[in-house]
Amino acid sequence: MENDTEKMLQAEKTPFISGIHPNVSWFLKNAEIIEKSTKKFRVWRTEDDQTLFKLFKENPEGIFTNDPKKAIELKKRM
Repeated sequence: MENDTEKMLQAEKTPFISGIHPNVSWFLKNAEIIEKSTKKFRVWRTEDDQTLFKLFKENPEGIFTNDPKKAIELKKRM
């Protein structure tokens, strides 16, 4: 879905869709949409520490990353 808010809103209205997988920049910029949503958000893809810390604070359902060991270590440091 990249960063297409229209597609995100369409997915929200579609009953058989249970999860939405936006890119990290969209997720961090659209808290209002996410708070109102009934769907689970699994965010993709970030590798830098600062962004991972922000995501951990926002607590999405999941985070897709190429470096899960690094993400786990950062999560432990919180």
